Amino acid sequence: LWLGSYNRGVLWLSGGQLRSFSLGSGLRNNSIRHILEDRQGNIWIATGSGLSRWDGRELLTYYLPDGLAYGSVRVLAEDAQGDLIVGTDGGVNRLRNGKFVKDPALDLVGSERVWAILPRPDGALWLGTRGGGLLHVKDGKLARITSRHGLLSDHIYQLLEGADGRLWMSGPAGVSAAAFADLEAVVSGRSPSVPVAPYGVAEGMESSQMNGSTQPAGWRMSNGELWFPSVKGLVQINPRRSPWSIPSTVFIESILVNDREIPLGDEIRIPPGRGRLEIHYTACDLLAPERVTFRYMLEGFDSGWLPASFRRTAYYTNLPPGTYRFRVARLDAAAPHSASEASVALVWEPRFYETKWFYAACGILLAALAWGGFRLYARQTRRRYQALLEERVRLAREMHDTVIQGCVGVSTLLEAASGLPPSENGGKEALLERARLQARVTLEEARQAVWDLRHVSHGQSLDATLRDYAARLSAERGIPVDVSAEGDLGPLGARAERNLLLVAREAMRNALTHADPSRVWVRLSAAKDTIRLEVGDDGKGFDVVHTEAAENGHYGIAGMRERMAQLGGSLEILTTPGGGTRVVAFAPRQNVFLDPTAEATHD
Repeated sequence: LWLGSYNRGVLWLSGGQLRSFSLGSGLRNNSIRHILEDRQGNIWIATGSGLSRWDGRELLTYYLPDGLAYGSVRVLAEDAQGDLIVGTDGGVNRLRNGKFVKDPALDLVGSERVWAILPRPDGALWLGTRGGGLLHVKDGKLARITSRHGLLSDHIYQLLEGADGRLWMSGPAGVSAAAFADLEAVVSGRSPSVPVAPYGVAEGMESSQMNGSTQPAGWRMSNGELWFPSVKGLVQINPRRSPWSIPSTVFIESILVNDREIPLGDEIRIPPGRGRLEIHYTACDLLAPERVTFRYMLEGFDSGWLPASFRRTAYYTNLPPGTYRFRVARLDAAAPHSASEASVALVWEPRFYETKWFYAACGILLAALAWGGFRLYARQTRRRYQALLEERVRLAREMHDTVIQGCVGVSTLLEAASGLPPSENGGKEALLERARLQARVTLEEARQAVWDLRHVSHGQSLDATLRDYAARLSAERGIPVDVSAEGDLGPLGARAERNLLLVAREAMRNALTHADPSRVWVRLSAAKDTIRLEVGDDGKGFDVVHTEAAENGHYGIAGMRERMAQLGGSLEILTTPGGGTRVVAFAPRQNVFLDPTAEATHD
């Protein structure tokens, strides 16, 4: 039998003989804190100034120079590996095979005052501290659980594993128990708090103040009973029995929305609008109402249970419309069988613009707007493409009708001049002068074609411009070209004037170039509703169908038809092989004659 005293060392009673160990026999201090027998039969003695070991023959002492964290040793424990865990008032050590070994995880404890140690089969160490709460050491990591997580106190005197599989703790606020699974949930961060079952005066103790500072500060008997020393005697607890035998009922007291109370019922409908929701609840517990804790959850909003501790009101702000169920339960780790739950269904009605049909209507509207926007974009894109295409076609047509024909005329004049003999210098000079004039005209027409300039007649009427052009062609080709006009022909719109002029020019050139005529005529006449342009010749005629097919991308007849189509008119070719040709163009009067308010010109 080994007995530790407060200040007289250790007494050993064996075989009827009494032996003592004190300062005079090798101990560094006579204040005994803990005595432990390890698996090899060694006796370990924790004192107020160092650690000693009795192996049956000699007493060996460990102190600071040997690696002890702090001189004042409080508690000893042997872990699953057979190492001795030494708790002191300034940290914790691991002793293996008689030597202190470095343990990085235990180094994390720092200078905590370790007063209780509980090794677990999984290699974890639970450390009770004075002021630092409960520490968990495993796999090189340290976690701390304190009163902020639900412990009765941050001062822990003893740690015991009960027959019920819970961790039992003693301290200045009484005895408490918590499931290891709940503690580990806090350690891993899966839970913010731990349910703790308290044992104190309300449960029948004379005092909630337990004794500590020396070990054992609690003991588990072979029958599973737990004994703890208090300032008013020993406390016996049977973990398999609970002092809470009467179930406590949880019920909802009231529900307020924006400080206005709503009548209770199985289903509560809340009118539309956002605001503050308050749910007041309580539980009937006559034994210890001040210890009742709760948890609650709003299904449809909260992802899980929320700990409420001792608070008896749940608050929610600006909940979206929907259907919810509020659940509240007593959080009782000591008597789970007595825990009860209350619930109520809540329907927060939506505003009209928060309903599904409104969202559906908005979705349809957005889809329609998107489709309309796409259609508009596609139409604008097509218009831009069409405008670009028309501009390219216009340029090609203008080049054919002006630049190319002008270049052909210049080339013809130059060839004629080069074919004259040196003796006819006068004729050659005349041809060259005409070629220069034709080049200037062609250059001006090219500029107008590129910039789509409106006024091409230089102040002349259309029939006068046609007479000038006919005179030049007649002089070049030696074939008479007659121009006549009937009716009121002016003033013409710029585009109409240009298109009619270019159609007439193209028809005249074609007649002089291909028909081999003896004469060509141009007739321009205006009636009440239409304007008519006719270019005819007495030449050899041609097959219209085969000629248009043979153009293969050129802009002769097709170009003339397009120009008249721009004026809302049409173009006919009346010809038979050997019977001459007439090109007849018609256009509505309102599309040809100038409306001064409707058409602008380029500068």
